[in-house]
Amino acid sequence: MKYLGKTSLAVAHVVTQWPAPRMTLVAKGRYQLRPDGPATLHEEPPRLGGDLPFDGLPQRLRRSTDLAPFKPKADVMVVGCAPAPGKTPTLELGDHRFTAPSASAVEPFAPLAHDAPPRFAKLGTYDERWVKERWPWFPEDFDAGYFNAAPPALQVDYPAGDEPLVLRQMLPGQSRLASSLPGVRPRCFLDERSAEGPRFREIRLALDTVFVDVTQESVELVWRGICDVSDEDAREVERILWVEERLADPPRPIADYEQVLRLADLPKPRTASAGSPLEARPGNDNEPSAAEVSEREQALLDELRERLEDLRAPAEVLALVGKAERLADAMEILKGSVDHDPEKAKALVADAEEKLRARLREAGHEIPERPEGAPPATEGPAPWSRERVEIASREAESMAGADLSGLDLSGLDLSGSDLGGAFLTGANLDGAKLYGANLADAVLPGARLEGAVFGLAKLPGANLMGVSAKGADFKNAVLSDAVFDEADLVGASFDEVEAKGASFRKAKLDGAVFRSATLVEARFVTAILHDASFEGADLTNATLRAARGEKVSFRGARIAKMRAGDGAILAQADLTEAQGDGAIFMDADLREAKLGRASLRRADLSRALLEGADLSGANCENADFTKSDLRRATLFGGNFGGARFTKAQLDRADARNANFYEAELWLATRRGLKLDGAHVAASKLEGETHV
Repeated sequence: MKYLGKTSLAVAHVVTQWPAPRMTLVAKGRYQLRPDGPATLHEEPPRLGGDLPFDGLPQRLRRSTDLAPFKPKADVMVVGCAPAPGKTPTLELGDHRFTAPSASAVEPFAPLAHDAPPRFAKLGTYDERWVKERWPWFPEDFDAGYFNAAPPALQVDYPAGDEPLVLRQMLPGQSRLASSLPGVRPRCFLDERSAEGPRFREIRLALDTVFVDVTQESVELVWRGICDVSDEDAREVERILWVEERLADPPRPIADYEQVLRLADLPKPRTASAGSPLEARPGNDNEPSAAEVSEREQALLDELRERLEDLRAPAEVLALVGKAERLADAMEILKGSVDHDPEKAKALVADAEEKLRARLREAGHEIPERPEGAPPATEGPAPWSRERVEIASREAESMAGADLSGLDLSGLDLSGSDLGGAFLTGANLDGAKLYGANLADAVLPGARLEGAVFGLAKLPGANLMGVSAKGADFKNAVLSDAVFDEADLVGASFDEVEAKGASFRKAKLDGAVFRSATLVEARFVTAILHDASFEGADLTNATLRAARGEKVSFRGARIAKMRAGDGAILAQADLTEAQGDGAIFMDADLREAKLGRASLRRADLSRALLEGADLSGANCENADFTKSDLRRATLFGGNFGGARFTKAQLDRADARNANFYEAELWLATRRGLKLDGAHVAASKLEGETHV
């Protein structure tokens, strides 16, 4: 899930199974106490953390964890309390007044440790019944008050967040410090998807921790909210929106925040910068009429207008967007309306209309004179043609930024040509030779590149979206940050390319070859990869989320921290000897995959389908196989020390000679599991008989 929104708070979420699957949402702020005024934002940002012991003070903590699942009361805690001799510290928060037991008490308001009697007594009963029915979660008689770390007298009803705060006799020479809580109202919203459709809801947050550090004159506040979720993965929650308001202001309607979220989903056009390929450019002899709008752009404009209507955008905004001829103009109008500047938006529309008139004049259309004071139209250079391109290439004339859109350049030898930033949208380059050519930032959406040769060519940042490049040869090319989204690259060769950060979203890559390629941080989201080869490639931090492909080869590849989850289908993949420490295969289909001798330490294979997979000799130390299907899998001689197999299916798996030391197999099914010669000490397999 993804976090959205900008606040001064440190935020996080935790999902527990106590007493049922629930998500705890946590927001923490840090503030500087100000004399006789509200606390203000601290210069050091807040950090979420766990329990920190108080040296020399048994059963006390310097800090308690911020990530408690729930607190039935609010904790009020103070550390750094060192009063002058004979002075008794007192603390006031709103209507509550707390006095130290005596002037000699040491840190009387500090958090209690887990083993302090007031907390320890609430842990409940841990017996054989708990082991069988509740482990590793809390017993039935567990009291949630255990999570309150403040001394019992300092546990109060949840404060609002703007109460006066008065400290007396806390430090020598400082008899009184009067301030107040900062008056902040954090809010949290969940954007969820389910079979019934999208749902946007607010989770109520309660201020349940007030932590004062006297020596720093600071106060840290923690807000916490709880909601039920479907399971420990909370897969229905796609995004969490965090916002921050002032308590003095009325709460903003939830519909406003939903609109903000939906607007963030609208398509964002690329913007031009000086010298970029998106600037105005000369035409060519295949230029369509300037009065025409592409079907694709018109569809996007229609979709934008429909979504704005669904969001109940103001009528004036709908009217302005309705006049836009281009998506970029519409988005600028929308931006102007969001900035609450309708006049600016109107000016943008007028500017867009003027640009349209100029384009129509250049195309030979008769239109009314431009308004007084408008700049005169300028005549562009001569259009490009196949013959001119051929001559320019032969004479080493630069074609950087040239508009070659739609030209038939098939079979031409353009080796070494400078086509940096050139526009080749819809051009035909079938069979063309571009050895060593410069195509940095070139624009080629929809171009034909079948059988084209790009050996040693430079295409960093190039846009090849939707190209048809079956059998194209990109061997040794530079493709860093290039975009091949939705491209047809069946059978293409990418051997030894440098393609860090390249995008192949929804690309067809059946039979494509990426041997020894550098694909660090590359994106293959929803790509088709049947029989593709990444043998020896570097896919560190690459993303194959929801990719599909049978018999894909990653043999010997570096796939550390590669993300291939969210239903990726990689059945019968070959990951033999792959280096995949920290890789993510959550929910992936790896049935009958070959993972022999692979390194998958700390990898996430939870809920993965590994039926019949071969992990013989694999190093899966501390890997996560929670709820994974390992039926009939071969784990022979593998290292699964410390791995988690909670609720996994291990029926009829072959785990002979494997290492399961300290492995977790709670509720794992293991009928017919073969364990001859396996090391099962300190795991639930120890001493069991399997049939």
